[in-house]
Amino acid sequence: MTVDPLDNLFDDIYNSSVVPQALDSIEQAIGVFEHFLEDDGLIRMPSKETIDIETAIERALRPTFRSDPPKSEREVQDAIENILRALGVGYSRDTEVAPVGAKGFRPDFIVERLELALEVKLAKPGHDAAMIQEEIAADISAYRTKWKQLLFVIYDIGVIADPYRIRQSNIALFGVSVVVIKH
Repeated sequence: MTVDPLDNLFDDIYNSSVVPQALDSIEQAIGVFEHFLEDDGLIRMPSKETIDIETAIERALRPTFRSDPPKSEREVQDAIENILRALGVGYSRDTEVAPVGAKGFRPDFIVERLELALEVKLAKPGHDAAMIQEEIAADISAYRTKWKQLLFVIYDIGVIADPYRIRQSNIALFGVSVVVIKH
């Protein structure tokens, strides 16, 4: 005896049809697919290469400062430059500017092929989470005028109480990736 699993798929179960629910699910899936095809900028999905860069920074940055924490943001930038080189990523450093009005905003690194701006922040006493968030918000509005993907790397020397909150808030509200490395 052969049983067809689709034979009774659309029959009434408990006096209700599954057809309206199935059609609604299909319609929602088509809507999501069409939204991604439109590329209207409402939802930005990081590319696989961007995720690879983010993961490499998360894994390699902390061990770079194993003995002593960095004393300046420049030291963190130098370490990230070494990581980008090790990955074989083509980048430029401190060269391109996003002009907004009378001010020019210059990200620390640009990966042109990915349309990625990467900005580094050092969280330390006197430069806490609130100050860094304010800087990130200003950078986002400027960088979005020129680059599609934004990645912020924050190296924390013990002043950020809730790194998960910073990361999730920026992803949810601004659609940008934030990596927080605790020393």
